[in-house]
Amino acid sequence: MCARLRFVEVGTGIYSVPPTGYAGTERIIYNLSLGLLKIGVPVIIIDYPPKSKDQFIYTRSTVPIHYLSRNLRLVTKINPIIYHINAVIFGLCLAKDILCGRFKISEKDIVHVHKASHAIILKLCFLLRRSRPVIVYSEHEPHLANLKRLCFFKRLLIRTLVFLGSCFSDLVTFENPLAMKNSLQAKRIMSKCIVLLNCIDTTEFEDIEASTPDPYRVLMVGRICKTKGQLQLINAFHRIVKSYPQAKLTLVGGVEDKNYFRLINKTIARLRLSDNIQNYPHISHHVLLQRFYSKHGIHVVLSDTAGTDLVVPEILASGRVLLITDISSVREVVRHGKEAFLVNASDSEDIARGLLTLIQDNELREKLSQNARQHTREIFECRNIARHLLQRVQALLRS
Repeated sequence: MCARLRFVEVGTGIYSVPPTGYAGTERIIYNLSLGLLKIGVPVIIIDYPPKSKDQFIYTRSTVPIHYLSRNLRLVTKINPIIYHINAVIFGLCLAKDILCGRFKISEKDIVHVHKASHAIILKLCFLLRRSRPVIVYSEHEPHLANLKRLCFFKRLLIRTLVFLGSCFSDLVTFENPLAMKNSLQAKRIMSKCIVLLNCIDTTEFEDIEASTPDPYRVLMVGRICKTKGQLQLINAFHRIVKSYPQAKLTLVGGVEDKNYFRLINKTIARLRLSDNIQNYPHISHHVLLQRFYSKHGIHVVLSDTAGTDLVVPEILASGRVLLITDISSVREVVRHGKEAFLVNASDSEDIARGLLTLIQDNELREKLSQNARQHTREIFECRNIARHLLQRVQALLRS
């Protein structure tokens, strides 16, 4: 059955990759494609021609790429309105190629889209061609797992887009169970929804597992902005340094909020932590794994979208100790004291207590590390995720 199916990934060029690293969504798509390849499903990527060979992660794999006839140049940081306009143009260009017969999609193909506009455009296109491939619409909006933080109009917009994308697709996937619950209420749509957690290829992390990390080295990976919680961590880390002067904190991530970044630097100077805290901008994924994941014993994730952050399964797969914010979307994927240590992200004292507990308790660190590796192989492994998706697609084809 697998040999007759083909996985067609649409519109990855919309997610333009930073020159020195890979965007989270880009890696999610890549890992899912890799998982499908490993279980025998051919994969093809539909994209705009990249500016350079190193721009897209797919150029380093054996996945074939189909380039659209229109070469629309996209940039990393783009106006949201232009971003959505480009997404629509991308879908229309693909529809033109399909209708003109330049690119053929059969009824046994799995067409994977990430935009509601792509689902609508391609569904109408397939109706005109009288073909019925399986359209899988994946929603990667991180705020879906925590909609209460958004204003009414943004919540309405997100839910409307998800509803439209779901109506014009055969299968809808979400990154987190809570994201699925928050977005759709219609029973007819809920029946075709599934949860596909952010998958990773665990073989990438085997070398890291074998290394011995330093429990006094703490790492946080994420964009420098308020939602990631760097300031709360720095205030908590100040208490750690009083007891353990040798402790080091490393912040990895590009600056998204310059005012927040300046406030962080002022706080570091005021607390006299310049010798204990280092900050790095965007770095390549390979360097992140080999240089940072391997050496740091405690990893911290305090963002309000932690339940859907790709960094979480990567930390767990590395066998590193994870200290993470205690929110409902996180509790859907890890358990306190089993695979991770949960704390109140808005309370610096609670974060400090958590860090102290992890530094001082060797048995707890070892327990969390062992459980994290096993947990990752069970629920985050890309082959298992791909197999789960394939089972649902095959059930659709049989029906």
